[in-house]
Amino acid sequence: MKIKPLKITFESIDTFAVKSRTALQNAIQNKKSAIQKKDVLVWASVEAYQQFMSDQKYTILAVIYKYRPQSVYQLAKILNRAQQNVARDCDLLERHGFIKFEQSENGRKVKAPQLIFDYNAIIVYLQSVTYKVEFEEAA
Repeated sequence: MKIKPLKITFESIDTFAVKSRTALQNAIQNKKSAIQKKDVLVWASVEAYQQFMSDQKYTILAVIYKYRPQSVYQLAKILNRAQQNVARDCDLLERHGFIKFEQSENGRKVKAPQLIFDYNAIIVYLQSVTYKVEFEEAA
């Protein structure tokens, strides 16, 4: 099976704002409709991402990919978790760009959770860290 990754990167808000403005200006000049790559999510910090993502959220994403549930209720049954907890996690995943909800076509008001992008892996890109250590000379 081919790996189709969702890439998670980290940038400061200032860097992100500058890059976004530049990308937007380029998109307007080149008459493009998208300025963000569709398979990349940008977070402000590693700590924020680690705080947000949990084993339960990773499991939700994996189950959505594998079973394609038609509702949050069905997803909760597969996970053997309370529906309200799964719904809360799904709402958070939607807000942060991991999933979307599609309305059911059978006339009922059922929201089917789906992955935003066609991905089966998440790769977290960390910038290398450079340390500078200075020592005082012995007297």
